[in-house]
Amino acid sequence: MTQPLNRNPWSTLSQEDIYENPWIKLEHHQVLNPAGNPGIYGKVHFKNKAIGIVALDEAMNTWLVGQYRYTLNEWSWEIPEGGGPLTIDVLE
Repeated sequence: MTQPLNRNPWSTLSQEDIYENPWIKLEHHQVLNPAGNPGIYGKVHFKNKAIGIVALDEAMNTWLVGQYRYTLNEWSWEIPEGGGPLTIDVLE
């Protein structure tokens, strides 16, 4: 017998909030997978939307920013990025 596509085949046995700050929330879940076997999942909730731009000048050159990424422990070249609220009020 096939299950409806919108039915979640996983079961959550427990959920614990592990950490939270103004940008993210981390949860630990004890689960049963679709085969009925136990497992764990870490779930990260982002509290803002990621926002990135591809900046071009009048000659159509792309501009990147270099910055040190603490979690990678190295420098990285990237498009300019930031964050914004999950919902944006639209001015009429």
